[in-house]
Amino acid sequence: MSYRRCSCFGCDDGEYLDEDGINGDEWMQCDECCGLGYEEWCRECGWDNVFKCFLSPKYKAAYEAKQAATTQK
Repeated sequence: MSYRRCSCFGCDDGEYLDEDGINGDEWMQCDECCGLGYEEWCRECGWDNVFKCFLSPKYKAAYEAKQAATTQK
């Protein structure tokens, strides 16, 4: 698994300061890392461990083809 800190601007360990002025300053959960503060994915199969999905349909199709090949044996 590959790992890096969240690259979203303003994300501080999964939260960012929302300074909209209407409701005052408020800490909100980051949507890019789901509040975890990091991004994690598999470089080989393309699985995104934060969002629990494949990064692209190409990775998903390749994974399903490998699974089908192993179950047919």
